Amino acid sequence: MSTGYIVAFACTLVCPWVSGVTFELETEEFAPERGLLVTSRPTASNKQAVWMLASNYLKLEFCLSSETDLQVSDIVVSNDGDEDVVDVLLDWEKIAEFRTFKKSLGGKGWDEYKPIGPVGIKNRLSPGRHTLVLNVTHSDDYGVEVDKIEMTMNDEDLEEDVFRCRVFCYDHIGYTHIHGRDHIHSARAVQRSFKTDCAEVDNLKIPFYHRSVSSFMLTASHPQYKAFVNVKRPDFTNCEMALENLWRFEDFTYTNESELKLRGDHAVLTKTQNENHDIIVIFFNLRGPKRGDTESEIGSILSLGLQQTLDAPIEIGVQYFGREKEWSTPVFKNFKTEDFNWTISTPDFTWIEGPENVLRILLPLDTTREIEFDYISLRKRPVKEEVAFKIYDNDDVVLEGVDVDFWWQNGKQMTVNILDQGKTYNNADYLRFYQKVPWSEKGYAQTLALYQDGIARLLPITPPGIDWIPFGSSVLIGEFKPFFPRPAAPIQHIDIDLRKLELKVYYENNNTARMELKSSFDETSLLVTDMEFKRLSRWPFLMFKSMWIKNGNSDVDHVSVNGNDQRRILGGWKKLYGTSFAFFRKCLSKHNTLSPDLRVEILEAHNEI
Repeated sequence: MSTGYIVAFACTLVCPWVSGVTFELETEEFAPERGLLVTSRPTASNKQAVWMLASNYLKLEFCLSSETDLQVSDIVVSNDGDEDVVDVLLDWEKIAEFRTFKKSLGGKGWDEYKPIGPVGIKNRLSPGRHTLVLNVTHSDDYGVEVDKIEMTMNDEDLEEDVFRCRVFCYDHIGYTHIHGRDHIHSARAVQRSFKTDCAEVDNLKIPFYHRSVSSFMLTASHPQYKAFVNVKRPDFTNCEMALENLWRFEDFTYTNESELKLRGDHAVLTKTQNENHDIIVIFFNLRGPKRGDTESEIGSILSLGLQQTLDAPIEIGVQYFGREKEWSTPVFKNFKTEDFNWTISTPDFTWIEGPENVLRILLPLDTTREIEFDYISLRKRPVKEEVAFKIYDNDDVVLEGVDVDFWWQNGKQMTVNILDQGKTYNNADYLRFYQKVPWSEKGYAQTLALYQDGIARLLPITPPGIDWIPFGSSVLIGEFKPFFPRPAAPIQHIDIDLRKLELKVYYENNNTARMELKSSFDETSLLVTDMEFKRLSRWPFLMFKSMWIKNGNSDVDHVSVNGNDQRRILGGWKKLYGTSFAFFRKCLSKHNTLSPDLRVEILEAHNEI
């Protein structure tokens, strides 16, 4: 960092300015630390400014994630009195001073905020935390007010949360030691990701294509940043899947004379009539397997409540139209003046994916009464807890099968044959592999979860002193159609040799592959060989899935290719080519803090020279 300084107004022609990203710092955010007075000014940028007298100083803190050129590009101040002199210090070294213009407007000058302009020369700063200090060395009795400070950096990737020290990123983190293989044609990784505000959505979807791949390695390793917290709880903020209600209408009145039309999320409520009843009819749209969801498949609970203004009994009925393409037999309830609520359960597979679902609320024909509804809602039935059952335990390895109450590929079955036992299991929606922890006599760590839909999740051995670490990223192994909302490569059968930790996987489309699980102290790998995939020229053989909302709230934030091409995970790229890919975090994350980095390495291909 330069230690020289110059007077600000002398720099307008001679200083080399920095171009790049600019951040504004409101001075009132930092005033309480120094006990400085914050004034209310309607013309200030945030309606507030900081009042300073001689010997007062204001310290502002900011952070950088890489070596960066920085320029104090503007300081906005106001004055009503004699000239004031302010030193500007960067990391407590003086880089410039500026002077306010003398003016006397009887107090009105305080509302005239003026930019000082660029201050000092550019400074080369290292990664980490830094300070900028404004020190008033001379003022009259009225002092000076400082509104805001602007700083410009040549790091185009610097985000505001990082600059404001809310998120901490490390420039040295990377996978430069993971090299490509020149004797193998490159795989193509395609960006099919989208933005999200829900941390439990896999918005990162990157399918891999290779016309002749026959072997590849997946490796999960602990994140390279050092963290002594293990945040592993799910965060359903802004997540639709956390909402039980499929739709809900509240606080409305039915009368025979007036129109009724209400719109909700994916539902419309209106009125009609047939020869037997006045009818409230609700049309609604449900997501299903085509969108990777189970709304249309799982059972539901209809709840209906009347306002307590009901002054006489009334009979109300319900019937629905769904998967069977015919109206159900109506059911009725006699609402009395002390009984205002009704709940009806519908079984699994009542509804159909799409907008063809209809529900009728049957009322007395030509009723002259006003019927005041408190609510009508439809919600998904509660999902039962997963049922885990032990398949194998030889003191070194434990294998569990897990039966999911409502697996999204319901109706498709994965059979599991344990070669060591000669036994076959039919009721596992996914498998969990545990391996003995080297630093514990009785402890086991989960290292692999393999699902019927082809998804695999890998974990390195749990570090000493930690009970367990969360999964983060996952991969889909097998050929699949990448344009589906929730692609799958359904597994039909698995043969497992648990002594060798080898799996022979048979897919629904008659493809096969061999997988071998290996764990060391700091990483777990899944070697995929003997790939008999029939349509590699058209379909991907692998997809990386993960989550990124922003740096500091992600399961991955960067990808590097062949050890030297490092990109932001949503950095505007469309395709990447290479044989070695590393997905990792440079920024300390509040979501799944200790979930692993993941590497994909192409090892062999058919007919490669």
